[in-house]
Amino acid sequence: MAIMTKSEVASIIHVNESDINDIWLDYAESYLEERLKKHYSDGIETMEFLLPESQYYVTLNHCNITDVEYVKIDDDELDDDSYYVYKDLGIIHYPSQFTKNTKIEIKYSYSAETPTNIEKVIFCLLILKSVIQTNPEAIQTKIIQEKIGDYTIKHNVQDLASNINSLDIEIQQLIAIAQKNIEII
Repeated sequence: MAIMTKSEVASIIHVNESDINDIWLDYAESYLEERLKKHYSDGIETMEFLLPESQYYVTLNHCNITDVEYVKIDDDELDDDSYYVYKDLGIIHYPSQFTKNTKIEIKYSYSAETPTNIEKVIFCLLILKSVIQTNPEAIQTKIIQEKIGDYTIKHNVQDLASNINSLDIEIQQLIAIAQKNIEII
C-alpha cells in the first residue's frame, strides 16, 4: 500500500502523471516512514536482542501485527499460549517475565499503516517540491489549492519556484505536527 497513487498526487498538484517520477514517490514514502517511524507496506521482521533488564513486555518495531511466527528465549521457542500479543500496539506480554541479559528472538509479520491526511499532505508537498525543482512548467495552474481531509494545500507556484525554502519550512512544520499525532482543526 502506498501513501497515495501517482494519479492522486498528479490531480492535487495539477501536473500530468508522466511529470511525476516514480523515484520521487518512493523517496517521499521512505522519507515519511523514517521521520514518522511508520510503515506503509506489509512486511515480515525478525528481531534479535539482549534485554538490558528484566521486564514483562517487549515492544516490537511495528504496530498492526498480523502474526507472530515465534518467540524464542535463549534459542528455546515459547508456546503460543505462554505470551500475549497486543497486535495494534506491537507489544508482546510475557507473564513469566523476560529476564535480564536474556537473548530474545521474535519473528512476526505486520500490515501496512493507513496514512493520515496530514501524511498525505506532506507526501504531496514533497512531490511538489521535486516537480518545482526539476520542471516547474509542468504545473498546469498558477495557484494550487486542494483539500485533503481538513487540510488545504494552497500555494502560488511562482512564489514557490523563487523561494523553495518556504516549502521546506512548511514540510518540517507539518512533520513536527504529525510526529506529535496532533490533528489541526
